Amino acid sequence: MNDRLYLLKIRLLDIEPEIWRRFVVPGSITLDRLHDVIQIVMGWEDYHLHAFTIGKKRYTENPEFKDDGAHDGRFRLLIWSNRKGGHLVTSMTLVTVGSMRSRLRIADILIRS
Repeated sequence: MNDRLYLLKIRLLDIEPEIWRRFVVPGSITLDRLHDVIQIVMGWEDYHLHAFTIGKKRYTENPEFKDDGAHDGRFRLLIWSNRKGGHLVTSMTLVTVGSMRSRLRIADILIRS
């Protein structure tokens, strides 16, 4: 079975000097599990609520109202991995309660066979 692996780069916004990490995840990972991976690679302890914004859509762990967005455990990284002209054209912003924002982008796509 072929499965795509994604080399992701996350960087914190509005912080100098720049803080970033690179890591690899399968394309089949759900957004809630991706959040868990981000907590580990950044050395965070998961104290705050989070939300992913992809394009105009929002995904969060416990949406109470429709405006809160969709449940992140129901969506996979694959929904975000569109290509346009051979280049990846999207980014994901992760927002936590403390107003810390980060940007996540796909640095490369690898094929595992």
